[in-house]
This record gives sequence, structure tokens and C-alpha cells, in this order.
Amino acid sequence: MATSTAKVHGHWRLMILFSLVLHLQSSIASAASVGINFGDYFSDHTLTLAQSFTIIKNAGVNQIKLYDTDTAKLQAISQVYGSDPVHVIVDVTNADVKYSADASWASNLVSSLAPYKQIVSYVCIGNEVNKAPEAYPYVAASINAIGSALSSGGFAAKPITTFTTEVVSGFPPSAGKLVPDNTFLGILAALSAQGSPIFVNIYPYFTFMDSLSWPHPIDLSYALGTAKYPVVSDRGHDYTALFDAQFDTVVYALRDGGYNNMQLVIGECGWPTAGDTQGYASVANAQVFVNLMAEKVTKGTPLAPGKYTLYLFEAFDEPKKGPAPVEPHFGVWDHAGSPKYPMNWHSTHLSSSAPELAVELFSEPRSPAESGLGMGHRLLLRGIPVTMPSVALKVRLSLVMCPTLTAENLRSIVAPHRDLSLVSFSMLECPVLELRCRGSTPAAAKDVCSALGADLLLPTSNLYKLLLRSFASDSLLTVAAP
Repeated sequence: MATSTAKVHGHWRLMILFSLVLHLQSSIASAASVGINFGDYFSDHTLTLAQSFTIIKNAGVNQIKLYDTDTAKLQAISQVYGSDPVHVIVDVTNADVKYSADASWASNLVSSLAPYKQIVSYVCIGNEVNKAPEAYPYVAASINAIGSALSSGGFAAKPITTFTTEVVSGFPPSAGKLVPDNTFLGILAALSAQGSPIFVNIYPYFTFMDSLSWPHPIDLSYALGTAKYPVVSDRGHDYTALFDAQFDTVVYALRDGGYNNMQLVIGECGWPTAGDTQGYASVANAQVFVNLMAEKVTKGTPLAPGKYTLYLFEAFDEPKKGPAPVEPHFGVWDHAGSPKYPMNWHSTHLSSSAPELAVELFSEPRSPAESGLGMGHRLLLRGIPVTMPSVALKVRLSLVMCPTLTAENLRSIVAPHRDLSLVSFSMLECPVLELRCRGSTPAAAKDVCSALGADLLLPTSNLYKLLLRSFASDSLLTVAAP
């Protein structure tokens, strides 16, 4: 396959885009980031913990939210990430929240987390506690007890909890109010006293599905975030995405309640790929929605432009989950670890000024028999000045009019390169391959990418070898074919 890409009649174009992803450790509060929820209670455990967290790490994700306090998971994360930065949220289950309000229980929990002090960023008390009557009355006291234990144990981590959007009400967004529930208001006060953010789970999918029984249902494009024109206009803010309106309703409600400075984090957000009879839960819709969510964290919302953190739900499908038929199908990866759709993870880690290497090949053969690197070809290289002590490279390969490219071909090419892993492969409009390359030094990462490039791009061509040797150039280089 590798040597046949040039044998295409007529006009063709080959583009390879190498994006240099610089992972810089920054505070969770200030950085735009997409984290991932990892749950395995309803999993079939096809993957080991090490395999699961390796897939997550290879995707470039370094914020993980768990649904328990299992130290085996923390140990696996520590081993997989090594010295690379990672931030983990552990969770006291709803069933255990009533115990966690006890100071000695809280102290024992925090002691068990001590070996992982450097990676635990939050201890979550319950999940969607406003819908969990067994936990709800104890959450405020638990926040205080666990917060005190964390402080005494020398942790930087804070106690948190998560809510559904039902803790606010009002439409349009500027009418947002906190629900007049004394238990909820007490929890909010406890979070504020600890300097903790509020985590709210937002699911436009479920709101959209509920609206199907309304006199005027929500348009699918608005739920997905792809509406071309504003659906809601409110105090000078135009909304083309339901998520933005839901997010801003929470912000307005917090401000109205006097919590102007409380950080809002999205604890869960996702779209299922199957499970509803109408077909709105689909791979295509999930791909659109989830990738837009990953992009939004760098832009903010109409009311709150800027950066925020969002945890996608979820990493892997959980086949045994219910009761709703869509519940097993929220994974970005399936239960065996295969990506269900292309995911643009790196957009959440790159600034607009991130360095980039672009290589383009244009061909206008003079006759159908012409192929290879003949007259009329030219290559352009925009170099990457590399100064970081370690780098992670992501390779995106788009080939137009290359019918011989298949997933099997790609796996055979990638397999010999131990520092490479296949992130995704798509055959939508044209083949798109995404790989992640990890090198201990910039030179090591470039060597691996050069070797891959030599396999993909006519390894006998001196011109391509010259191009790949010029990878580290920090100036515009034009190479003319002989």
C-alpha cells in the first residue's frame, strides 16, 4: 500500500499535517481542558486497568474522574502516567456518603489516598446527589469532614460534589435561579467555605429527547450545537447551542445567589451512539457533539467567554449499564477500547500560536501514465522550532483519492513502531488517520515520525528522505522535484 499512493491518475493532492502537542502542566482552575469520566462497575472488563488508562493517556487526556476511591485504579494511573502530569478525581459512592460525614471515616479515607497525594485533585462526595436521597442529607457535613481531613493530611485537593441541572430553574438563561432547597443551599455554602468549585452534569441529549413530547420540540441542530442562526437571544447574547444556554443558566443562577466567584465545572457531558428508537443516539451525532464540546472549552459561552473544564461521559462503553437503553453507549471508545469515532482531543491542548509542520504535495501529471515524483510536483515545509525537553506528537494524515488505504494496511505500517499508537481511523469523505507518538526527547519523537513517514511515503524517494531530514528546520523550505 505504501508505495502505491503516487499511482493515481489525474489531479491529486496528498497532505500530511504534523501537529506538535506540547503538554504543559497548569492549574485545573485556569486551564481549558477536557477530562474523561472512567467507570467500570457495569463494564465487562475486557480491558485491564492498565490498558484502559494507557488508551486514555495516549489520547492526550490527563484529567480523569473516577466513580469510587479504589486505590488499585490510582496505582494503575500512577504507573501508566509515570512522571507525566495527571489529575484524578476520586468519588465517595452515594451509598457511603452518610459514613463520610464522620471525622474518623473521612480521616481513614484520606490516609488511604496519601500515596497518591500528588495526583488526586478532588474528592467527590457522591454523584448527582440532588437525585440521591440516601446521600443528599449528609453531603454538606461530609464536605466539611473530608475537607478538614484533606487539609490535615497536607493535600492540595478539595472536596466537591456533583448535581444535575435541576438545581437551577428559569428561562431564558438570564432568568436562572438557584432552587429554594435548603439542603442544596447548605451544600453550596459548604463548597464555598472550602473554596471548591461547583460541578454540574449537563446533557443536552436528554433535554432534547424530553422535548420531543413538548408542543414545540427543540431542534436537533440546537441540541448538537450546530444551529446556523441564534435560537435564543437573551440580553445581547445569542445562543446557537443548547449546552451554552444550560451552562449560562447555571452561571446566572450562581450570580443571583451571591456566588459570583464560584467556578463552574461540567462534571459529565456526552451523547450516546446507540439505544434510542428514533435514531438520535448515533455515532454521527455523538461525533459532532463531543468534538464540539472539546472545542468549546477554549472559547467559553456567550455569557462566560474564556476557558473552563469539562469531563466527557464517558471513556468506555459499559455494556451492563441501565436502565435506559442508551446508558451502555456513551463511551468515546467501545468496551474493547476501539475508538467509535474520530476525536479531536488535541484541540483542547493547543493554543492558537502552537507550532505546526505542514507538508503539501501537488501533482498535475501530463499524461495518465505519469506517476511518482515527476515534473510539476513541489513540496513545502513550514518547520517547527523545538525547544521543549519532551514532546508528544500527533500525526493526522489525510489522503484524497487513495482507494488502497485500509485499516489493515495502516495497522501493519504502525505495528513495528513501538512508540506509536493508533488513535483513530475514519473513511468518511476521505481516509483520515490519527496517531500518537511519544518520545523522551524531541529527536526521538522526530525519528519515529520520520520512520513512519518513510513507510507511508515512497521510501525509495530521495526527495522524501530530504524532506524528512529537514523536519527540524525552523524556516520555510521549498524543495523542487528533479
